[in-house]
Amino acid sequence: MKSVAPIFLGDVRAGKVHVRDPQRFARWVATLNDKTVELVVRKKSRRRTLPQNAYYWGVVIEVLRDSEPFRGYTPDMVHEALKWIFLQRRDLPIPTVGSTAAMNTTEMMEYLDYIKMWAAMELAIIIPDPNQVDV
Repeated sequence: MKSVAPIFLGDVRAGKVHVRDPQRFARWVATLNDKTVELVVRKKSRRRTLPQNAYYWGVVIEVLRDSEPFRGYTPDMVHEALKWIFLQRRDLPIPTVGSTAAMNTTEMMEYLDYIKMWAAMELAIIIPDPNQVDV
């Protein structure tokens, strides 16, 4: 089983990484003494926003619920169907689907774009853009 490691935030100034909580970082590193470690440094991304989430559930899901093939589906059922269509992981021995809750703002925007394009092309349904509706 994969162990869960904490995430440490830092800032890069003058080409050097400055950990925001150096004491906590030092305590964690001390638990890894004599181990080979993996370091990942990436730009911090924001999780999906509340307006993105409101648009997804209040507009995208509801527009699809009002049309075939989703008529009669609950919002959760539409959500699960969309995740199965767009977030399916086939690189694993047993297929799984991803989570929209774990998405950052860019990933959520891409997910919404894929759904809107698919709805237009496959179902002839136009889902309005966020700036075209009051959520």
